[in-house]
Amino acid sequence: MKETPAELRRLRRRIDTIDRRVLGALADRFQVVKQIGELKQKMKMDTYQASRWEELLAARLTQAGKLGLDDSFTKAFFHLIHEEALSVQRGIVAKARRRGRAS
Repeated sequence: MKETPAELRRLRRRIDTIDRRVLGALADRFQVVKQIGELKQKMKMDTYQASRWEELLAARLTQAGKLGLDDSFTKAFFHLIHEEALSVQRGIVAKARRRGRAS
């Protein structure tokens, strides 16, 4: 078996470091998503806010374009994040409803 070149190993270690930071940032983001979900639940707001979503996506596409990232990839990435955020927030609302019935 051929040995992996040192430069390739170095670059892969950089990818591993970046991936850890990306996952950490996503974990931070979803902690905020939970806080927003709790606030929306208390305020009896819908979890889906169309105008906020459109504003966020437009801003992220602009930023991604400036960074040289593909629009299709960026849209798909943020759609996944958004769907998970809605799922988390809907779970918070459902849990609060169950607690309300149990009281």
